[in-house]
Amino acid sequence: MTQTLRNVFVIDDDKANNFLCKVILEEAGVQSPVQSFYMVEDALKVLSSMSEHVSDEFPDLILLDVNLPGADGWDFLDNFRKLSGQKAKLPIVYMLTSSLYQEDIDKAAGYPEVKEFLPKPLTIELVDKIRQQYFHA
Repeated sequence: MTQTLRNVFVIDDDKANNFLCKVILEEAGVQSPVQSFYMVEDALKVLSSMSEHVSDEFPDLILLDVNLPGADGWDFLDNFRKLSGQKAKLPIVYMLTSSLYQEDIDKAAGYPEVKEFLPKPLTIELVDKIRQQYFHA
């Protein structure tokens, strides 16, 4: 069963990549709000606040980088599990990263919430694939 894509989080310390993700999502016809976070802690604070309230704003899609300053993508996933356990609807998570390390790819496979481990940059074709697979167009 698919759902409507209503809210997208991009968690990456690369401002150019965050901007590119927003542009690509818009070009692909995604009209959902896109929120960018440069630090894991900031994204977790927002998600924590959302999880405390009944909110339709909890993200439907998260594009997550592995390498971030301070807490990294793995720290995000570990903490996110605690928050998302309270939600009936879990976001779709894609690791969108410049890391090509096999250890990272293998580690991502150990997180059931991570649908795929993909190299940057985001493309319109990938957005179309995600929408067709998980969301109403």
